[in-house]
Amino acid sequence: MDAMMMGLRLPMIELREMGSSIEVILISGLKKNFMLYEVITILEEEGAEVVSASFSTVGDKVFHTVHAQSWCGDFKGLPEIAGTDLLELHVKSET
Repeated sequence: MDAMMMGLRLPMIELREMGSSIEVILISGLKKNFMLYEVITILEEEGAEVVSASFSTVGDKVFHTVHAQSWCGDFKGLPEIAGTDLLELHVKSET
């Protein structure tokens, strides 16, 4: 896995829409101060309810997984809206 992970720019953010649920996967480095609460805040501001959040550490990387559900029943537009906000958070964390 380390050989595969070497080419990644950290932090990395991926959103997966699954009907009325969304999964956010965040990969950051141990030395990078990544604010998980900011990701949760963005999701909640866009109308999602976070139902679980977990993390694991593998080598020098931290893997966060956040599962959320829509109060409205689906995520029409949320991945694009939240994705834009998360991208801005990603860029901010690189500086």
